[in-house]
Amino acid sequence: MATTVAAVPKPAPLEVKYTFVQNYNQLPKVISRLSSSSHILIDCEGQNIGTPTGILSLISVGTADSKDIFVIDVLRVRDRTHPQVQRFLRLLEDPSVLKVIWDGRMDHVEIFMTFGVKIRGVLDLQVVEVMSREGVRGERDYQRRGRFRKMFGNGALKDSTLRPLMRDFHAVTGLQGIVNQEKIVMNLAKDAEVVAMHKDGNSSFWLTRPLPSNLLKYAAADIKLVGLTYDHFVQHKWITAETFPRLLAQSTRYLQRYTSRGDREETEGLGSMRIIPLDVVYDTEQKQYECQLCLHMLNLCCFETLRIPSAPPNNRRPQPSPPHGPGFRDGQGQKGRGRTAVRQDAALNETRRSSCCRVCVVCAKVKGVDIDVGWVVV
Repeated sequence: MATTVAAVPKPAPLEVKYTFVQNYNQLPKVISRLSSSSHILIDCEGQNIGTPTGILSLISVGTADSKDIFVIDVLRVRDRTHPQVQRFLRLLEDPSVLKVIWDGRMDHVEIFMTFGVKIRGVLDLQVVEVMSREGVRGERDYQRRGRFRKMFGNGALKDSTLRPLMRDFHAVTGLQGIVNQEKIVMNLAKDAEVVAMHKDGNSSFWLTRPLPSNLLKYAAADIKLVGLTYDHFVQHKWITAETFPRLLAQSTRYLQRYTSRGDREETEGLGSMRIIPLDVVYDTEQKQYECQLCLHMLNLCCFETLRIPSAPPNNRRPQPSPPHGPGFRDGQGQKGRGRTAVRQDAALNETRRSSCCRVCVVCAKVKGVDIDVGWVVV
């Protein structure tokens, strides 16, 4: 007789309760609940947030364990001179109050552009997830490379000129991806319809008023997911008392890479936002150098470097080839996006670096984008 295996019933969908904040009179309760919480969960929604056409629509916040979730309508509660708004903003600025977020780069931009304040005291769980891989989780290098195989295809990983440049690259993961991977919660997921609307590339639906209930639930569910993910990371020691200070510093650098809606224009289309920045991975050194493409100041290790040996007397000094092989300009043209000059009269026995950082170089090559790049004397 055949054995019948009973199907495991799916858990009932998790209900997420929230309060929709549409006027200033509701803010005192929000501030009171947040002020008494050990940490604040935060997420933003809007039209093309962090880009030149960005408009902030909602700021969602929650207390520890997502016990209280508030979805604030920024289109109706946006007067930065209002006393209650100022109290709320001071909470966001206070570095002693821990805020927990997932990929807060564009959220940081929108809050700064809308209210003129920078969120401080932020722990970005996307950074935490990346930094836990080689440490507490013991991830092997083939797993790291596998993420780039999905992102770039096999060609980039087989390219002998690019593979060494990617030696310390880490691809970032989305919130829902890590929730699924770690099985953090099985009965709560992003609304499929809203996800599809985002993929269509037009996020102006966040400006609709009155907001449909599915959008409000989506915003509240994000806060619940962030809270559950934070608890999971702490429980599994991806965040500890020892690692917390460095993770906080790395999160700060991650958020502060972008401060205006136009900051991404230099590298728009390269796909570099899907890679954790190297200046987040490595602690900041005293001496830094500018990438002529993304315009960020970076440690020397973020660039490809070479050493030019001293030439024998009366012998011509060898000249380096343009970095990275065919398809890259030699740094002498005037059409490049950057500002770094390439010196040609340097002394012998010198160190040179690529004028573009390794992340920009790899992403440009993979995307087939022609960039000006040359060797710069260090």
